[in-house]
Amino acid sequence: MVALLALDAREQPDRIGSPGQGCRAEALGGESLSEDARRIHTSHPLERDRQQEDNVEMEQHTTVDIAASPARVWEVMTDIERWPEWTASVRWARRLDEGPLRPGSSAKLSQPRIPTSDWVVTELEPGSSFTWVMRGPAILTKARHVVEPLPGGGSRVTLSIEPHGWLGELVARAYRATTDRYLAMEAAGLKTRSEDASRS
Repeated sequence: MVALLALDAREQPDRIGSPGQGCRAEALGGESLSEDARRIHTSHPLERDRQQEDNVEMEQHTTVDIAASPARVWEVMTDIERWPEWTASVRWARRLDEGPLRPGSSAKLSQPRIPTSDWVVTELEPGSSFTWVMRGPAILTKARHVVEPLPGGGSRVTLSIEPHGWLGELVARAYRATTDRYLAMEAAGLKTRSEDASRS
């Protein structure tokens, strides 16, 4: 789920170029900044604030209300290998470990138009949320899945994805519409499967 942006650097078009190309900070006179100067530039408080703002802008998310208990939604959401049964955004999924999902758990996902990738759980609140990441050359993608109880009953789910790294940001911009479509498919599929009483 929300496993888009798992693109390996080898899959990118030539126009992206090599690390630093088109993204390199330049000093006056057109010369490249030295390593020390670049380090000072990126650690400056104003530059850190700019990077944080960029990350917020790059995050994509969707929210859906589901007429099912958080426990039921959590059961569906964490049954990774059955995701292809309710969302076309995942062709197949395979857990690389056994037992309940937990920090350190990993899975391999295959999605349309995206290279098969390994995802590793980094944070998990049982029955409430989990975050996992995909790492590749010059890219780290973080996907978060949150389920909350609604006051009148039922659940609210938020799915989000956030790219990091120079390649991750380029890929995110190029695939923004596809990411939105996959998030919508996954939210709709999760809602339908969770509300299907015959499968509880």
